Amino acid sequence: EFFIFCATGSEDIAYPNMNPQMDEMKKMQPFIYTSDFSKGNFYYLVGPGKTHWWGFVKHYIYDALPSFFHEG
Repeated sequence: EFFIFCATGSEDIAYPNMNPQMDEMKKMQPFIYTSDFSKGNFYYLVGPGKTHWWGFVKHYIYDALPSFFHEG
């Protein structure tokens, strides 16, 4: 069992290459795209306006935490 969390900014130099890759991964097995890891194993987050800067990593992780922890 595995989980893949990917994140980039919409203004990141990696975005033009990463976005098409994530779109293709969504179509393939064994990837099950979801924002709820109890229902899948792959999530892609795009930070609007964020660039290729290490300081945004903490924001991506903070935004992803609800994907890993659910109540109920």
